[in-house]
Parts: sequence; structure tokens; C-alpha cells
Amino acid sequence: MYREYGKSSFLPVHRHATYAVHRTGYVVKLIPLVFAGWLRYLMAVDDNGNAFEPSSDPMLAELTPYLKDIKWNDEQAEKKILPILAKSEIFGVNLAEAGLLCRVVKYFKELIAGVGAVRTTLHKYVSNN
Repeated sequence: MYREYGKSSFLPVHRHATYAVHRTGYVVKLIPLVFAGWLRYLMAVDDNGNAFEPSSDPMLAELTPYLKDIKWNDEQAEKKILPILAKSEIFGVNLAEAGLLCRVVKYFKELIAGVGAVRTTLHKYVSNN
């Protein structure tokens, strides 16, 4: 399955959805939230600020260096995650061209706002859909 979709285990579920958003021009709120949540997960810090061991992902070793120094409310977070978000081989499209980049960054910043931010952010966006 990884060969068909690329390197990341994240792709099989979301590549087609991202492509559909790009092709139709319809910006969906929850797809960028999933991407931001995946990046937040790759930080390997739970919602209480405790470190954990992430599940295996073929790109884990390649991507975690971008995320390892991100702290709560990190003002440099956008700069640190942009190299990952620029990888169309992960997301299936260029997120900037698809109109999703700003929203992914916005959600990611909300997810790193501090202890409890993941729960708060998910409740804010998912409970309304």
C-alpha cells in the first residue's frame, strides 16, 4: 500500500480527499485540521505536555527533526513546519496552491497553544460539524 500512495502511512486515508479539494477548489475545514493534527502527533507530546512514543510511520525519522524543538505557543512554529507542508509527495498536492496551507498552519498553532489545546481545538471545530 505504501508504494501505491507514497512513503507515509498517513497518505492512504487522506490523499484522495486532498486531491478532491484541490480539483474542486472547495476548501474543507476538517482536512486541514487532520493534517495539522498529524503534525501535532508527530511532535510526540500529548495534550498534557508529556512525551510519548509515536506509532511507526515510514517518514517518522525524516519528519520529526522539523518538529522536535517546537514548544507551546512557539512563534517560529510556522517556519518550522513549512518544509513538511511543502512536500506534495506527502499530501498529494501543493497545499499552498490548493488553498489549504494557511488553514493547516492556523490549526497547528491552535493545537500547540498549551496544555489541553488539542482537546479544545478538536471540540471547537468538530463539534460544529
